[in-house]
Amino acid sequence: MKLPGIILTSLLVITSLNGCGGGGGGGGASAPPPMVMPQPVMPLPVTPPATLQPSDLAAQAPLFDFGASLHIGMVAAPPAYALEKTGERNGAEVSEGSVRDGSRAADVIAYLEPRTMHPEVTGLATFTRPPTVSVVEGTSEKYTGYAMRAVQIVNAALPHDARISFGDAPAPDPLDVNDVPSGNLYVEFIPQAQWPEGSVKGERAVGHTQSQITYHSRTQRNEVVEADSSHILIDSAEVRNFPEEKTVYVLVHELLHALGFSGHTDPARFPDATLNPYVPRNLPRFLLSRIDSDALLAAYARFRPGAQPEEISAQSLGPWTEASSHVRGDLGIPFGAVSFGVAYRNGLAQPWASGPEPSIELAQNRGLSGTAIWSGALLGMTPSEQVVAGDASLDVNLANLNGQLDFTNMQYDDGGTWGDGDLGYSIEVRGNTFIRTGGDDGVVTGAFFGFRHEGMGGVLERSDISAGFGGKR
Repeated sequence: MKLPGIILTSLLVITSLNGCGGGGGGGGASAPPPMVMPQPVMPLPVTPPATLQPSDLAAQAPLFDFGASLHIGMVAAPPAYALEKTGERNGAEVSEGSVRDGSRAADVIAYLEPRTMHPEVTGLATFTRPPTVSVVEGTSEKYTGYAMRAVQIVNAALPHDARISFGDAPAPDPLDVNDVPSGNLYVEFIPQAQWPEGSVKGERAVGHTQSQITYHSRTQRNEVVEADSSHILIDSAEVRNFPEEKTVYVLVHELLHALGFSGHTDPARFPDATLNPYVPRNLPRFLLSRIDSDALLAAYARFRPGAQPEEISAQSLGPWTEASSHVRGDLGIPFGAVSFGVAYRNGLAQPWASGPEPSIELAQNRGLSGTAIWSGALLGMTPSEQVVAGDASLDVNLANLNGQLDFTNMQYDDGGTWGDGDLGYSIEVRGNTFIRTGGDDGVVTGAFFGFRHEGMGGVLERSDISAGFGGKR
């Protein structure tokens, strides 16, 4: 049974002007046409095999197709010239260093402070425990895949113990947010005309979010205990002709509201923020801007749910740096390179990998038969910022597109062995990507690189290490 609470609502509209409807506890983006869109984004397949559930796919790192290249993860590769070459690992050139690529503490605080304000409620309405996102029954595979990608993107900015999960079964169609169980975020794609009674509607409205929060007192002001649940509505009639990246951007925007950011950012101060009250002509490269990502990390790693406005300050934020520690690897392949690594900043390690996009899918590469083998290196960081390096190898049976990914000789910078030194995963190839189907704990998101799949790379994420890896045939 739900505790008494306060319902916050938001409305997202698409107009010919840079405007936004709604108010109270949230809102969304409006799109000024015509729009200049980034290169199409390539998702992981939305139809899982029998061995994998939607929750498994949503746990993968986001994968982007930038036209000539594929990129895994939410961190842009630091310029090689900004790092210092420190050696070689199994054919990969290794470099390390620090790059100022994060948000200032003052900007993070400025972003968060308005999020705590509401006419009826003050306090940061975040979740005490990670919620579960579910699509409502009847949602198509395409829209389910979009919701999964939005979860992947948001999770990349959250601490591992705060990452949201994805429901394996569709949720029942709720009448309103009161029907959404505590700890859940329901996403529903239906025409605005069918939105529940009481929903805030508007001309060409594309999204609406109702969020319920619980509180522990009603004295001079309400003090938020935590976010309780949310019902995110997307107008399927409006988004049916949207390109994928635009729809996913809208979903990411609404998830930010559901996770406790009740208002909008100031476009004058944060022109690139995903939580601005309009869709920019050029979307953020990773659909979640740096300031949104850093504010999300701060909200869930540095402040308690219900933190009052006066508690959200640079002092209470604690040690905060704009500079990321990077370790990067580069492997040359024909007409390009496989690059991979990890960035560490303010307690969060974010792995990445990138390389040239293949011309065809691996299964169509007639130049390969039997078992194809790639070898290279892994570079990662632990939660305490210790650098770990190891050897990487991938064997793929071209007949059934299954394979084995092994990381061996894993050592700290000082020469000590990480764990028992080895990790192994069974993988399955999907187009030009591959994911873990068994083996040691962890989430593996990989891709093949190069015109004829001369390279491979990806990221490994576990509670005790985050790493990028790469190899070549």
